[in-house]
Amino acid sequence: MSCKKDEVFIPDNEPIGGSYISTLQLENYVNRVFIDLIGREPLDAEMEVEVSLLKEKEISLEARRTLIEKLQQDETEVPGDSTYKRAYYYRFYEVAKVKMIEGVENDFLLEDRVNIVNNLNAAVISGDSASAAFYRDQIKEIDAVFAIPNHYMKDSIDIEQVFYRLIDNYVYDIINMNTFNFVNATFQDLYFRYPTAQEFDVANDMIENNIAGSLVGLSGSNRGDYMTIMTSSSQFYEGMIIWAYMSLLIRNPTAQELQSHLQGFPINKDFQELQVQIMITDEYANF
Repeated sequence: MSCKKDEVFIPDNEPIGGSYISTLQLENYVNRVFIDLIGREPLDAEMEVEVSLLKEKEISLEARRTLIEKLQQDETEVPGDSTYKRAYYYRFYEVAKVKMIEGVENDFLLEDRVNIVNNLNAAVISGDSASAAFYRDQIKEIDAVFAIPNHYMKDSIDIEQVFYRLIDNYVYDIINMNTFNFVNATFQDLYFRYPTAQEFDVANDMIENNIAGSLVGLSGSNRGDYMTIMTSSSQFYEGMIIWAYMSLLIRNPTAQELQSHLQGFPINKDFQELQVQIMITDEYANF
């Protein structure tokens, strides 16, 4: 006489090579999306909701897009974050500051602003108009950096202007003193490469001597023109794509991926859509 064994069900168990995606994999994906976009892990309730929605939509690319765009765009009040949208743009701001100005804290900038205002008042009292103009420019640059997340969130500036402000301030100048370092740093920070000798000479003449020249396909004749060129050229957009891939996938984009993104990104200037296109992939999700 034989006895029948009870069937044992093991949750999330799938033969090797199957297309099954476990609950744990989904939770890891949701966790990663939250951290990358708003800088924190999801709360238990958030995790439960988002995993359930992904399962309901069979983990489709559209379901993944919905999750990502929710964190980028949703303006519903969220305890601890105000809104996902605000959390996203302030997270982006902090990450961009790490990239460009060594992550200097706003408290540090604010303290320096107070000192600069004191210097401005002293210059005005003494009649030193040249110094007063210099300090006013520094205050304007600091205020422009402070305003990045709010202005970018409200679409009053685009990705080009975000990075223009991050190289047009006294902190970036202190980190990269003199024109030699400034030119090399802007190429490295924005284009992930050094300038060629010819590019450096054109850039140096443009900044130091106000000599007109052509750089990466665009023309300019002064420091302001140089910064505009560096943050609006096709190579700027290549650099943004490289940055997105390095941040999200820890690798450079392939030539094919780069060309695919360059078909639309320099036109729509939509960095958020670039993130979506990367983050909906199985590679990012580790599925």
